Amino acid sequence: MSESTVMDTDGNFSVEVIKDIQSSSYINKINEFLTQSPYAHPKQSIAWALCKNDAANYFIVLTLKNNHISAYSLIYEHRSTLPGLTKYYVEGGPIVHTLEALPIHLNHLLQSLDPKGLWLKIRPYFLGNDIEIANRYLEQIKFISKGNKSSNYTSTINILLNTPITQIKSNFRRSLKTQLNKASKLGLKAEHCDSEHIFLEFIEAYNQYAKNNHFGYIDKQDGLNIFNHFCKNSRDGCFIIIRESQKLLGGVVLLAVGNRVFFEWGYSSHQPEHRELPLGHLLQWDAINWAKEQNYQFYDFGGYWLERGNDDPINRFKTGFSKNIQSVLPEYTYQLSPIRSKLVQMLLRINFLRK
Repeated sequence: MSESTVMDTDGNFSVEVIKDIQSSSYINKINEFLTQSPYAHPKQSIAWALCKNDAANYFIVLTLKNNHISAYSLIYEHRSTLPGLTKYYVEGGPIVHTLEALPIHLNHLLQSLDPKGLWLKIRPYFLGNDIEIANRYLEQIKFISKGNKSSNYTSTINILLNTPITQIKSNFRRSLKTQLNKASKLGLKAEHCDSEHIFLEFIEAYNQYAKNNHFGYIDKQDGLNIFNHFCKNSRDGCFIIIRESQKLLGGVVLLAVGNRVFFEWGYSSHQPEHRELPLGHLLQWDAINWAKEQNYQFYDFGGYWLERGNDDPINRFKTGFSKNIQSVLPEYTYQLSPIRSKLVQMLLRINFLRK
């Protein structure tokens, strides 16, 4: 397949597959589409792909109507040295102009993949009432959801930013307000940071915490590229830190697209002398203020584990800021080869049990 190929047409719709992202003539149109879409996610931005070390493994599928983008997917192709084991991922997507375009785009997306591959995993960022419609479309095309697996949350927390900041703060839990007052009395200050050196220090601390708690780490070079593109003198993101005597005590990384700011990564020192400090509270309060100042409409806290409720300390921390818990679409999988997929999953489980 060439770098940009019209594959077929479906009524007034056509499909474009773009293999060479950086030189595509569609970049400006895609960026405009993402800015206007209520379903946009930073991990579907072209900048996200170009920040990655393996940027060559990304390609784009566009569904067009009268030469206007109706739906879009940025696909990561995880290649294997063995035939028939290629896996495809659409993180935070597909993104559609209207939900009616979703089934058409999904068919276009599947047509663009190697039928000898293993599976396609997608995670469109649909919220609330849109989920029922999206579920129906996905199930009609034989996508399967694993539901509420521990790694696959089905809720998030949003803060609506179209009210005065004082009103937003008035809705905080009383104990959260107490922690913010404590931060003020202690002289703790959050600051916006453009230093690569400090960001690398943040990655090191974050990755150590991730290792100790068994969750995903940040690739050093990818993280630095994302920081330089999104967070340095940009409205597309922000890196906020707290320091004491030049020592990093905590930080958060925010990424923005469309009308929404996403909390992407966060770390607070767990050293005994820092555990009682309201680091996370102050960092998130500053993040909300930044999102408000940049005229975004929503601040998205990320995953909320509905089944755990407020017994989960992270859940309880987040609901101190907002109780606006919204359902999100879970991850869906389409098995390009059901037999090979089941075999690979069985081998992965065996390997996990051996560790």
